[in-house]
Amino acid sequence: MTSASEEQDPLRSEAVDWLIRIQAAPGDATLRAGLDDWLAASAARRRAYGSVEKVWRLTGALPVAAPGVVSLAAARTSRMRRAAALAMAALAACIALYFLPALQLRLAADHMTGVAELRELRLDDGSTVHLDAGSAIAVNYEASRRQVTLLAGQAFFQVVRATDRPFVVTAGDVTITVTGTAFDVRASNDGVAVAVQSGSIDVATSRGDRHAATLMRGQRLTIDRGG
Repeated sequence: MTSASEEQDPLRSEAVDWLIRIQAAPGDATLRAGLDDWLAASAARRRAYGSVEKVWRLTGALPVAAPGVVSLAAARTSRMRRAAALAMAALAACIALYFLPALQLRLAADHMTGVAELRELRLDDGSTVHLDAGSAIAVNYEASRRQVTLLAGQAFFQVVRATDRPFVVTAGDVTITVTGTAFDVRASNDGVAVAVQSGSIDVATSRGDRHAATLMRGQRLTIDRGG
């Protein structure tokens, strides 16, 4: 049975993503309309967004003493300072809980999509990546290797063939190696799922560099977190 807190966590992650995007582009009417649509879908979404928005606002809402104001007693000032220090520590913990994972993902990703966004990307070699909503990838192209890391979500790849320059996708501890094909990769808390539309791919895990399978057209493989 899923607890209320477990159901709320994904919504909080989505709410954090929306809030960061709104803060980055406050005048974007299209983005604001998308947020309004997302909020209108359920009361749970509105509660999650209100919760993270409150934490965000608290970062700029701490009172500052006006010039020339003198405290009534040194003891009271000391107590207030201690209380403020405790409040700051609690606030820092809240900010880390709500915002750090999303910020870390944004720093690591070269391309990512929001909670209601789909995107098609054309890479330097002509290969195409279709990012699903709430997904993120990092791209690292070298002379002898093309590597894409799926950091979150789901992506469909259409790879330009290059036998001397393999295309490698990593998702968690799963590695998919191809020279030219079309395939889908989905990363979740439960594991990684791979499905091949055309061509073939080799799938391996980092646990002892173990080869898991070679998949052909129409085949699918799911590797859970436990192996």
